[in-house]
Amino acid sequence: MKRALPLVVFVALGLSAGCAVKGGGLKTPDDLPAGGGVMSTGGAAASGGALDMGDGSGGVSGNDGEPVTSGGADSDVAPRSGGSSGSDALAVADGASGSGGSSGSDAIAGADVVLSSGGSSGNDAGTIDAPQSGGSSGSDAEAVDASQSGGSSGNDASPGADLASDGVGTSGRDAGLGANDGASSDRASGNDAGFDAGPNWQLIWSDEFNEPNLTGAATSNWNVVTWEPNTVNGEQQKYTARVQNIFHDGQGHLVLRGLNTPWTNNGTTYQYTSGRLHGKFQFSFGRVEVRAKLPAGKGSFPAILLMGTGANWPQSGEIGMMEQWGQDKSSLYCSTYSGSSGDINQKVTFPNAITDFHVYALEWYSDHIVFFIDDVQVAQSSFDTTSPFYTGEFYIVLDVAIGGTMGGTIGDASAFPMDMMLDYVRVYSQS
Repeated sequence: MKRALPLVVFVALGLSAGCAVKGGGLKTPDDLPAGGGVMSTGGAAASGGALDMGDGSGGVSGNDGEPVTSGGADSDVAPRSGGSSGSDALAVADGASGSGGSSGSDAIAGADVVLSSGGSSGNDAGTIDAPQSGGSSGSDAEAVDASQSGGSSGNDASPGADLASDGVGTSGRDAGLGANDGASSDRASGNDAGFDAGPNWQLIWSDEFNEPNLTGAATSNWNVVTWEPNTVNGEQQKYTARVQNIFHDGQGHLVLRGLNTPWTNNGTTYQYTSGRLHGKFQFSFGRVEVRAKLPAGKGSFPAILLMGTGANWPQSGEIGMMEQWGQDKSSLYCSTYSGSSGDINQKVTFPNAITDFHVYALEWYSDHIVFFIDDVQVAQSSFDTTSPFYTGEFYIVLDVAIGGTMGGTIGDASAFPMDMMLDYVRVYSQS
């Protein structure tokens, strides 16, 4: 299918193509005074958003209708519900955390996708659980679980091994696609095109988070949000611009940290604080990658989102690249919100999200969006030309919420700090 070329608006550019995996121990800002280290975004609110000066830090928030008023409820943002489904959806059985599963290509929706164990995908494909062995699969064919070796699977293509730590494979849709997040494996991916920064994908924006230790988010790339508690979904955190909540660790990571440490600002004491960033770069279509490690504490609700610049939600559109609801740290959700029948809320069983870094990605075309974790396709959503996913521009949101509708019951002191560590954010266009 012919794909539309990307429409790109350069609001802020921070170009870097480095792909090295960053390691090392985490340095924390715990020795800073509770009210110190305040950073200022130094910029105006994006696209009509209002300023919330509640913490005195000059934090900027809101892109085109994002709620920013102190303590106000957000009438445009409704709690999200799961189980949306697309047409001709093939659902994988819920709760199959230890066995292979299969998924279809037509608007996967609502049911579990098992990513932590062997599983493969294809049209009308059967599955055979054969750990330790290679195999192949495709449309109207059997799919083999190659959990420890190279293999192939997919739609009209040869795809790759499932999370093989040292394997090399290929996967994709109508294209060669590379091995998954293997420490020693070559890696390429694509959808109707090859990836690995090849001729069909071009890096157009990134933040590699290579800033000095205990510095805040780069204000050239991000607006820092300072919402009050209960602004959306009954969430309990106060978002701040303090380096206690948003900071670089000096080893190539940005940390969004949720804290259960009372903080008083302008006469108001907040029990929970955390960090939220809205990207200044806006774009349509392309590939987005975020390499991240998620918080383990119960009650945390981390998210990697693309938000539309329209005034009202959900008609403005939202793409949930990754949302992990607070009581189940063995799964996460990939979702689309637009108020149309093609929206999905796909549960993915993936307990490794809190133990290591993984690459959460999507490929956004003119009629569908494909979701990946470590280059394994886990969900797909379709849309038509009336959708905000076709007509709108979007920006990236990174946050760690605490409690509320999706976060649920907040854990005790041992659940804190709630850290989402970010290794990089990259946006590609299709050339």
